[in-house]
Amino acid sequence: MANNMVSCRGCGKEIHNTAATCPQCGAPQRTKRYKSKIAAGVLALFTGGFGIHRFYLGQWWGIFYLLFFWLWIPGLIAFIEGLVFLFTDDEKWDKKYNEGIPGKGEGSAALVVALVAGVIFFVAFIGILAAIAIPAYQDYTIRAKVAAAMAAGEPAKGRVGQYVLNKRIWPTSNSEIALQDKINEKHIESLSVGNGGAITIRFSQDLGPAAAKTIVLVPRVDAGQLVWSCTGGTLAAKYRAPDCREGTAR
Repeated sequence: MANNMVSCRGCGKEIHNTAATCPQCGAPQRTKRYKSKIAAGVLALFTGGFGIHRFYLGQWWGIFYLLFFWLWIPGLIAFIEGLVFLFTDDEKWDKKYNEGIPGKGEGSAALVVALVAGVIFFVAFIGILAAIAIPAYQDYTIRAKVAAAMAAGEPAKGRVGQYVLNKRIWPTSNSEIALQDKINEKHIESLSVGNGGAITIRFSQDLGPAAAKTIVLVPRVDAGQLVWSCTGGTLAAKYRAPDCREGTAR
């Protein structure tokens, strides 16, 4: 038998070992479907974190990618594998995955499917990230604004403390401590002193979902010291500083 010639799986006649089908009887010479290196590379780059490229290549151990995708390591490995696939020589690829038989146009359907799957996965992945990141960023922004507003309210606490020290009673209004309802802080709509010296901070409209919500600072005397609790009010706990969620006096 001449070099590079093999027997046809169908009729037994000599054909070249790279022939996908027999030119005599038309019998296919592959025992497995053709695997496109471009399709495998695209799947590895876009969906590799879930091991889809390994399943496409008929390798069951792609399940390990799926089990550990949340660690991001499989995704990184798959990205590197995708680049290796795409830059692998065609002849070497066919010897490893296609019994040495080149595609000659085969695998185009797999490539289209891989591209569509990759695009869908990428869009879905970006959507998931956005769904997580955007609300988290908005909450972070509101927390920062609340923190700035709380800092602007510190002088009011000092005035209440001074009033108690001088009068030995709690103030019940802004006028008693010479405090304006409006202060120079854009995140505060109003700041008011009520019964027991409690200070109510109402937040302005620029805080979005925290707009018109309040934090109430309640003072008390503990061992001769004036301490404050900031757990009161209607502002959601996720926008508050940790000590204002847990009720720690300060």
